[in-house]
Amino acid sequence: MIVVVSGEGSTDIGIGSSDVENAIGDDFQPGPMAWVIDHCLDLRLNETYHYNFSAIESDAMVFVSRNQIERVAKALPTLRKPKRSFPGVSRPQGTGLFYRSARALGRIAAEVARRNPDTEVIAVLFHDCDGTRSTRNGLWEEKFRSVLDGFLAEGFFKGVPMIPRPKSEAWLICALKTDPYRNCDDLEDRSGNDNSPNNLKAELAALPEFQLSPVSSSRLVEPIRNGVIDPSKIEMPSFIAFRDRLHDTL
Repeated sequence: MIVVVSGEGSTDIGIGSSDVENAIGDDFQPGPMAWVIDHCLDLRLNETYHYNFSAIESDAMVFVSRNQIERVAKALPTLRKPKRSFPGVSRPQGTGLFYRSARALGRIAAEVARRNPDTEVIAVLFHDCDGTRSTRNGLWEEKFRSVLDGFLAEGFFKGVPMIPRPKSEAWLICALKTDPYRNCDDLEDRSGNDNSPNNLKAELAALPEFQLSPVSSSRLVEPIRNGVIDPSKIEMPSFIAFRDRLHDTL
């Protein structure tokens, strides 16, 4: 199995060496969300096929940078708009980036699959939903659907949207707060704006886990790798949607 991933930065999916287009192995520094993907894959494969698997430790996770996603997205041919149920309806505002990024990653993943015909290839696109508390209802669903549509537009059927609502800090707070994994749904209704009062990024940094050293990619990875964070116990709607789609691709 090969897992092709892309995200926003070092504190979500991770970063790759600047001189490598598709980073793998020592050229890839996986962030916390890459390790969450790895954990969810391992759990599913153990449940279904009774064997352990780490895409990261097996050098089977391929990181695609934002620069490459943007470069491929700019070169994508324009597709005829699909027929929709209601006349005049276009892609919802604020979802175009998600759609184009998924098309680009789908195209890259399809090429990886072409070069590895005997290996299953899946792709995961990470992007925070963001938004504020006044953001219209349904935006997360539209962004999730736009990522799926983008993968499908490129004929890649093993694509997975990883879209925390409003951002990945909510998932991590759910697991690290004083009463972990309980009553976490309210976190999804918080603002994704880092400048808002009591924002999620500041709340995460204030947790006991980060009192001795500041939040960084390596510090966020640590509790996932050592088992302090158990992704299988996170039952937030946006996380469940990601996990179910990931499992459905296998």
